[in-house]
Amino acid sequence: MLQKGLFSTRTKLAEPQWFLDEILRQVAIVYEKGYIHSDLSEYNIFVNEGVVQFIDWPQCVEISHPHADELLERDVSNVLTHFKRKYNIKMDLDAVISKIKSGVES
Repeated sequence: MLQKGLFSTRTKLAEPQWFLDEILRQVAIVYEKGYIHSDLSEYNIFVNEGVVQFIDWPQCVEISHPHADELLERDVSNVLTHFKRKYNIKMDLDAVISKIKSGVES
């Protein structure tokens, strides 16, 4: 099965809220492991039937990086902006960042 990037105009998610939640869950897992993608956007996320995969990791940084908070905010803002624009799903950036930093729920 061919994976499609979120950026593709042909990609129309049947359950966009599920995919957004899964993307944010994966951002939280990566953060919990001590990293931030730092270039996350619809261009670096591929989806396929319930699967989400981030690509283009060479620029990732550790959460101890001096600009870690700014990079995390930019990553999450890029994702939220995409889902707001394409699917009219609105989430509060500060609340999402807070949840990511508080850890992944079991």
